[in-house]
Amino acid sequence: MMILALIAWLFAAPPAVQDTFPETFDWKAPVKAWNDSSQTFAQGQGHWSLVLFFSPNCGHCHKAWPVVEQWNKRYGSRGIQFRAVGSGYATRDDMDWFEKTNGPLQWPVFHDTGKTLGEVMKVRSLPTFFLVAPDGSYRRWVGNLPGNLSEIESLMGRMLRWRKSGF
Repeated sequence: MMILALIAWLFAAPPAVQDTFPETFDWKAPVKAWNDSSQTFAQGQGHWSLVLFFSPNCGHCHKAWPVVEQWNKRYGSRGIQFRAVGSGYATRDDMDWFEKTNGPLQWPVFHDTGKTLGEVMKVRSLPTFFLVAPDGSYRRWVGNLPGNLSEIESLMGRMLRWRKSGF
């Protein structure tokens, strides 16, 4: 009897976790401009935007950065705005070091010092990418896996080709 209970416990479905995501991307979170004080985070609203959440201390983020820079060169002039958001756990020294290592930074970078935006958008792992449509709907990818990166690039190309307002 005890063995049957153990087997049932081992193969039981995990309890449902209530982790709902916002329906639209939050452009109003108070993030601080890092490299271009003339930019506000909310200027991405109403446009196709790629938002990259990263940490200056994350090796995977460092590997993804040059790929996103190439996308910025390829798609930035065609209507996709690029935004990067540094983790709220990063210090000012961490952000300075990241900029020196990867700079000069080619698109607006912000620092989520209050950890507000990361919390609202349920960012649990870095890097996390959001491709945000003009209507605020978004697609989300976690990690810089080759499959994720090729899917993001493919979707950016399709959205520019079809000029849709959402997904």
